[in-house]
Amino acid sequence: IGADNLYKLHKWINAEALLSEFRFIVLSRDIVPMDELFRNDPFLKRHQKQFILLSPFQSIVSSTEFRESFNPELVDKAVFEYIKLHNLYRG
Repeated sequence: IGADNLYKLHKWINAEALLSEFRFIVLSRDIVPMDELFRNDPFLKRHQKQFILLSPFQSIVSSTEFRESFNPELVDKAVFEYIKLHNLYRG
């Protein structure tokens, strides 16, 4: 996930269960102070061992931006075809 999602991760459905079963790879975003977030957020602090932080990681692609726009230019062509084939993100 992008680090920008850390702010609202505690609001995800089944967040506790997901974090107890899986590890999350977190891609840094320039505007997100990850060290500070993990230090000050009780939820993130409690589950800190479940995160693999990739920092620095530069990416101009945001999955949220893609889901909101469904712009094929934001993903690889093969990925976009897979998403269309399996009717992902369009519930």
